[in-house]
Amino acid sequence: MLKNIQEVKNYLYSLIPIEGGRGIFRISQVLKKLNNPQDSFKSIHITGTSGKSSTAYLISAILKQAGYKVGLFISPHLQDIRERIQINNQPISQKDFADLIKSQKIRLSYFETLAAIAFAYFAKNKIDFGVIEVACGARTDPTNILKSEIAIITNIGLDHQNLLGKTKKEILENKMAIIKSSCDYVILPKKHDFQTKNHLIKSNYSRFDFYNSEKIIKDIKLTMPGIFQVENAGIAIAACLKLGVTKNIIKNTLAKVFFPGRLEIIKNNIILDGAHNPDKIKALVNSLKIIYPDQKFVTIFAVKKGKAAKKMLKLLAKISSKIIITEFSEQTDLADKFKLKAHDLFNQVKAKNIICQPNFKKALENAQKQENLILITGSLYLAGETKKYLC
Repeated sequence: MLKNIQEVKNYLYSLIPIEGGRGIFRISQVLKKLNNPQDSFKSIHITGTSGKSSTAYLISAILKQAGYKVGLFISPHLQDIRERIQINNQPISQKDFADLIKSQKIRLSYFETLAAIAFAYFAKNKIDFGVIEVACGARTDPTNILKSEIAIITNIGLDHQNLLGKTKKEILENKMAIIKSSCDYVILPKKHDFQTKNHLIKSNYSRFDFYNSEKIIKDIKLTMPGIFQVENAGIAIAACLKLGVTKNIIKNTLAKVFFPGRLEIIKNNIILDGAHNPDKIKALVNSLKIIYPDQKFVTIFAVKKGKAAKKMLKLLAKISSKIIITEFSEQTDLADKFKLKAHDLFNQVKAKNIICQPNFKKALENAQKQENLILITGSLYLAGETKKYLC
């Protein structure tokens, strides 16, 4: 019997070796016993290589401001596993989380379990909309059991190629499986769906215009900095306009929204970003070049196994005077099992401005000896560990 929240987390970690069901069959059996809670609310289903969580968060914030009760299911989390399941931007309570885990009768995979309890929690609380992020791809993702109101495909890049395909075209085809015959959609690669025009990119906000075939929204302030966040906001705006949300509600929400771990400034001189694939790192680097022209960073970097770490380091080298390769050390879902050892990566990429310090706290102490701004990136696990340590 699971007695407390830590035992619940340990139980979930024990499910990590269990492979997913390669489709929706296994989770559908569980949800059927729960009277198919996923059918009790309208869902916005989001896939893509980059920008899924930010886009989901923006949509949920806008819909909440519009007066709806909104469920949000995202992954991974930054600091607390309960961040993955929220209603009106409030994480599920420890009691509800534990009770729903204990109620599971069929042993599912880690992600299947979280998806099942999210749907049950949302149904129990009678939400209006569920904003649901896939785990990986779409075709065989457990969330593809949804009958979506709107399907969204964000930026497409090369990631999880062993599962989704070798080319961007193959990956896009996999992700397009979330588009059902009965749903509307927003697809970022289709440039005619909408356009954004940047006016200003600062360290703590951006300003841009939004255009589509029906609406023009001028001078939008977005308090989530970065070029890539303007793109994510464009997707969120396009989706919310399809749902009838007004321009004023959209503008008012975006002017005050905040999503931690994404180009977040802490302690005045430390920039935190959970970018964890080459496309995300490239977008981060491009944004930092605009926000901090001619600035060089001391970069602390850690990454999971299986990621294109050398490509990421090559991109980061363009804005870094020094790169410190480290590791995230805490047991946070897949982090401990799948982290890439700092020495293993260092031995692959030896260069004069790259050093290795597996202990994150010592890596940070080293970085703080310099006068440069500090950039911490490569993984949301590392971002979460940084916030626990410094905030």
